[in-house]
Amino acid sequence: ASLKAEEVMVFISSLKRESFLYSEAKVLSSKDGVMIVNGKEKTFDDTSIQIDQPIEFYRNGTTSGGTLKIYVGDQAYTLNVQTPLGGIILERKGT
Repeated sequence: ASLKAEEVMVFISSLKRESFLYSEAKVLSSKDGVMIVNGKEKTFDDTSIQIDQPIEFYRNGTTSGGTLKIYVGDQAYTLNVQTPLGGIILERKGT
């Protein structure tokens, strides 16, 4: 379960980097357990994602920040994206 949560974390980190390198804003949200990036679904096997407030990565490399809730089986994790520079913290929240 932790490997799947880390896979989401690596993906979020790559979005942050891409938005800065290519000067392209990214907006993250979720619907029915699926992550939405700029209007397109991004799925992860056996993983459900909830984002209560959209998270934006701006073209200048900063972010609005926010929290993703990641569910893998009976395991729950939170991934906090810190404002303004996009530091990422993954925490296990128990069963």
